[in-house]
Amino acid sequence: MKSLGFKVSAWVRSPRQAAEVPIFHGREQLEAFLNQTDIAVCLLPLTPETEGIFCSRTFAMMPKGAMLVNIGRGRHVVEKDLIAALDSGRLSYAALDALWPEPLPQESPLWLHPKVTIMPHVARRPTVGQLVAEVAANIHSLKTGGRLLQEIDVSLGY
Repeated sequence: MKSLGFKVSAWVRSPRQAAEVPIFHGREQLEAFLNQTDIAVCLLPLTPETEGIFCSRTFAMMPKGAMLVNIGRGRHVVEKDLIAALDSGRLSYAALDALWPEPLPQESPLWLHPKVTIMPHVARRPTVGQLVAEVAANIHSLKTGGRLLQEIDVSLGY
């Protein structure tokens, strides 16, 4: 996004060293992050802390006319709050790759909402070559006494 000329920043769970983009962290910096976010792209893991994170409260923190792109998990977004924010003009558009429930029921108002694009939950489809390389790297790491790549921390939930 940065290479396309977008001003990019990130919001994460815990503090970390800023790299190429400004980093906001923790609940105490969520509002400051969202206040300056015209297009929120959700890539968060689903945890008890992030379930329902995009709701009327957080939509109100975003600039009027902001947009939401959810490629994280469907339960990050409270559907009725999203529809209300779109209908009121609080948000101007939503693109949803992850939905709850999946598959989205035929009667969901999201299907026909003029300010919503429903995607087929394929935001990241690794190639066979990428998958083989990752499996090979994990095998090599384990054989040489290392750990698995991208291990899950059960205490964090991701």
